[in-house]
Amino acid sequence: MWKKFDDGKVYRGVITDFTKSERWPFTVTFSDGDKATYTKKQMAKIFKHMRKLEDPGNQPQYTPVANIMKIPSQCPILEQNRGRAKSDMDYHFTEGFHALNVQLENLTTRNAICMAGMTDDELQKTLASDFGVPPTMFDAIHGKHKELWLPVIRRELNQIVRTETFRLVKTKDIPAGKRPITGRMVLAIKRNKKGYITKLKGRFVAHGFRQQYGRDYHSTYAPTVHKPSLRTMLSVAVRNHWLLKQFDVKGAFLLSDLEYAVFLRPPKEVAKMLNMADDEVWELRKTLYGLKQSAYRWHQDFTKEMIRLGFEQCFEDPCLFRRSDKRGTLCVCVHVDDCVVSATNQRVFDEFMKAFKYPVSDCGPLEYILGLQVDYDGERLVLKQEADIEAMAMRFGVDCSHKKYTPMEVNLKLNKDMCPGPKLPSLATGGYAGGGAPCPGNVPYDKVADEKHRAQMEKIPYRNLLGALQYAAWNRPDISCAVGKCAQFANNPGIQHWKALKRILVYLHTTRKRGMVFGANKTRSCLDNLVQYWVDSDFAGDYDDAKSRTGLVVKIFGDTVEAYSRKQKACTNSTCWAETKAIAAMVRKLGFYENVLGFLGYPQSKPAHGYTDSEAAVKLQARGYCKYEQTHLRTDFHMVNEAIKSKKHTLTHISGKLNPADVLTKALPREAHTRYTRFLLGAPKNFWRSAEAV
Repeated sequence: MWKKFDDGKVYRGVITDFTKSERWPFTVTFSDGDKATYTKKQMAKIFKHMRKLEDPGNQPQYTPVANIMKIPSQCPILEQNRGRAKSDMDYHFTEGFHALNVQLENLTTRNAICMAGMTDDELQKTLASDFGVPPTMFDAIHGKHKELWLPVIRRELNQIVRTETFRLVKTKDIPAGKRPITGRMVLAIKRNKKGYITKLKGRFVAHGFRQQYGRDYHSTYAPTVHKPSLRTMLSVAVRNHWLLKQFDVKGAFLLSDLEYAVFLRPPKEVAKMLNMADDEVWELRKTLYGLKQSAYRWHQDFTKEMIRLGFEQCFEDPCLFRRSDKRGTLCVCVHVDDCVVSATNQRVFDEFMKAFKYPVSDCGPLEYILGLQVDYDGERLVLKQEADIEAMAMRFGVDCSHKKYTPMEVNLKLNKDMCPGPKLPSLATGGYAGGGAPCPGNVPYDKVADEKHRAQMEKIPYRNLLGALQYAAWNRPDISCAVGKCAQFANNPGIQHWKALKRILVYLHTTRKRGMVFGANKTRSCLDNLVQYWVDSDFAGDYDDAKSRTGLVVKIFGDTVEAYSRKQKACTNSTCWAETKAIAAMVRKLGFYENVLGFLGYPQSKPAHGYTDSEAAVKLQARGYCKYEQTHLRTDFHMVNEAIKSKKHTLTHISGKLNPADVLTKALPREAHTRYTRFLLGAPKNFWRSAEAV
């Protein structure tokens, strides 16, 4: 029987007695003396998941190793991984038989948690979340879950030894001027797209911050995939119904040679496992996680390998590779060691994997990449972050019971007046903004209340939540404007800014089943015009410095590949200037999309089609010249005008009610926000109604 206590934890126990009054709820007594009260709905859920094991031979058996409960009639816990033999070092927990059994942190006398045979997603996520990562290697080795973490640590050390990453040298043999750095073991839990635990990982990471430039390293730059490039490749793959695969390179940073001699002194727990003497240190022969040059060296080696296999590297994005021949087309997009592959057929992909010299893992259909859940059926692809959003709400303890359908209030005016600290005159409001100078005499200033306000904000993880939302915004552009406005006050936030930030998270949690959709729009206009874009600008929308905000939406084949909201760097004195600056920002991107599409096999034969709701900006381009009074915008004007004359793009005026970029510049009412969000995410009408009430 399952029971849930006030602390939110779920336990397994045996019912010895229960009493029921004339009305609900039940009062249940368990064998360990604990009592719990359940409503009628809770009891129905308990009886639904309760397993009646009448056969004594099929009773659960608790194993002392790793505290894992096994049921013989079920499938085994450990599954074979890529042809390797089953062992205690391969802890891959299956989704159907989620039998990770861990004891609670604060209640050691209770029975261990078990998820054998459970199918309820909410219950499994709750139980899986109780298993945490040890803060140090000492806690992992000597803690109550050491049977789980010790094989993970040994596996990582064995991999370092097997790849000959280092050789042992005496301390006296270290050259003059060289100083050994240190390192530590970093442990992590990998989860699948539903939030279930799939694997425990460990990485030995060097303390690269102790390296010195010129002595231990030189070049450090290593590119990561440009998000629009990844979306463009996905859009092309979905349009052609190609296969989408993924794979990880195992121990990528342990496969590249070092160009500088680096010495490392491992922790005493690692030295003891490797039987090292007290006067021995590592002389690194290959790169290691944490070194400043590791990412640079790995990207250089990966590029050489792809060129050896006949791939071409994209000039605009060095993380995008393509190979096309009579057998088919293969595109590879790499983010450090995570690779996304689109192939015309399975044969082309198998030949590539066979010729690829580096060891790989997690090879299979594209399901999870860069924190995004991927659902692809060959016709339509959806990128979602449902599990991450739920984990984010649980991590920051934000109450999401009251649903919100817009990320920000329509008339909310966030400004520096809401920040703790003395006030200074504000440009836009005529009031006072937060600052460090003394407060003028005509403005009341309560020092005690201000110090209380500042002390309250010091305990609030404003920047942590802001960073998590900024990462979520790249797949949910409907929150970009709200997140950007809250990010302006990251240095000195106030309680009003924190409330606005929490509202964004509540909105994300309410609409967590939404995601970016590819392949849903197949109208003729979407297929004819390769690149379409919508721009908008909120003139002088910032209440502290009167700067405008640019909103930009770019679609290829009807799929959104880029949508961002950014504040302009300079003030403008007219809506025409603000809109022209927004259009110029898009014109600067036209070369990028033209080159990427040409690289992927779709050279742009037609000009990009742009839309704006500024009639003045369209008429200015149609006129073809600036008047003397308009010389302040001549740079942006000539940039846009030259692109129009060279037939790289066209510009059309549309009504403000039809411009989806409006949602990226200001807060909108629910109806308009939902309509524009559906367009941004590429979802057809009623696409989300089966999963949520929009």
